[in-house]
Amino acid sequence: MAQKLERNAIEKIEGMRRCGHSYKEIASISRISVSTSHKYAKEIGISDRGKRRLENRITWNQRRFTDKFSRIKPIRIKHKQLTLAKARIIGHCMFDGSVDHYTVRYTNTSLELLHEFIDDMAQEYGIAPTSVTVIKKRRLPYFTATFCSKVVCADLLKYVSCYISDSPQCKIPAEIFSSGRDTKKEFLRAFWEDEGSVDIYGEIRAKIKNRVLRDQLISLHNEFQIECNPYSEKDGSSGIYIPNHPSNIRQFKEVAFRKSVVARGKSVGGKKYERFLKIYKTHLNQIA
Repeated sequence: MAQKLERNAIEKIEGMRRCGHSYKEIASISRISVSTSHKYAKEIGISDRGKRRLENRITWNQRRFTDKFSRIKPIRIKHKQLTLAKARIIGHCMFDGSVDHYTVRYTNTSLELLHEFIDDMAQEYGIAPTSVTVIKKRRLPYFTATFCSKVVCADLLKYVSCYISDSPQCKIPAEIFSSGRDTKKEFLRAFWEDEGSVDIYGEIRAKIKNRVLRDQLISLHNEFQIECNPYSEKDGSSGIYIPNHPSNIRQFKEVAFRKSVVARGKSVGGKKYERFLKIYKTHLNQIA
């Protein structure tokens, strides 16, 4: 049960929360229960500097968790070669995820995609997420799965040295280009699930600031006979779009999104793939 505190104690708690202290830290410093800490701090806004402190604290705790437990229960790399599941993992980490030396994270508005990522990590590495969090937004919630393992991170970093897609160091690994058709298809689908959109007018596009990565993606689409063109905008951003003539739409369907959801507009929460099928039903039903 939460304790009742004096005003000066409450003000101290509020100040610590603004500065980015966690409920557990506040409880330890103030010698109160975590429930009491939560009661008095839950409505307090955190400053930008405090948010950075809290994020750094979370990362530090996850690294400490990794250092402590990775030695107790070693993670085994089940497949040294590139598999369909590993291709999806690499793709998702490049576009809506991240990999450093300690943690792997994936964030998406589609709970179905998050479950697929968790299943792929279990299949490839026998690892379960350290945490799964939900951030509630005005339109849709965002789901994040975090995995802590030096072994897993080291394996993924063998393929891609930097998983920040805006960075020039982030490139499609050579193993993807030398893999079979199905593996390439899963990688491209991960890209479209995370970065792609189809608007109400049928424009299919994805923003990519990294032009080297953009050109690699165009090359990979060409292997599927999919016409895929670059574009640039006045603000300096760039990306790719899929010309929407019938034969090209039929080719694109092979790598198109399946489980991602629309994040904006009237169809928010609906499947991108359902919008794609509805708009291009005539094209897809035509005989090549």
